[in-house]
Amino acid sequence: MPNFSFVLLYVENPPASAGFYADLLGRPVIESSPSFAMLRCRKA
Repeated sequence: MPNFSFVLLYVENPPASAGFYADLLGRPVIESSPSFAMLRCRKA
């Protein structure tokens, strides 16, 4: 399996997508704004 440092996704609704990916990946959102959200790809 690849060992990603980061993945960049362009989405229509960053806050909704952040919630979706946080649930899907089991990772918390670590930073967000109306146009941006960041989640860790791997455990720190």
